[in-house]
Amino acid sequence: GPGLLLGLLGAFAYGWMRSPNRNVLVGAVNAASWLIAVLAVFAAGRLLTRKGNYTRTMRAMGFAQVIFLLELLTFIPALTPILRAATTLWHFIALWIAAAEAHDTRGWRTLILPLVAIVMFVLVFIGAAAILAGLQLTASTFLSALGWSPS
Repeated sequence: GPGLLLGLLGAFAYGWMRSPNRNVLVGAVNAASWLIAVLAVFAAGRLLTRKGNYTRTMRAMGFAQVIFLLELLTFIPALTPILRAATTLWHFIALWIAAAEAHDTRGWRTLILPLVAIVMFVLVFIGAAAILAGLQLTASTFLSALGWSPS
């Protein structure tokens, strides 16, 4: 839906505008990373409240990503430092509120939600790296068994 579209567009715009030479690949990787970040925030919210679901989290975080569309104004060099600082802070607060609403957190759980989300984010990326390393090993072994030497 619109939350997913806004989330991916916001993440793409953020990566593209902050990369050297406006690299489209950086924007695409940032958009893919956003989906993993949604998973981490979902895991954190679920751990704290046992409420919410991935779709609700993605929708809320997607609408929070709209803030990064302001990065498009960094084409105006005089506004770049102010916009980057403002969008980063505003985005952090918007994500915090979005995640809290998506998981219906209250009180102290709302306060520690960002910390738990950061821990979950690190764990999700460690897990993804382990899976990719295993995939690489499997592909290498499979190709060697076929007589092909991976380069």
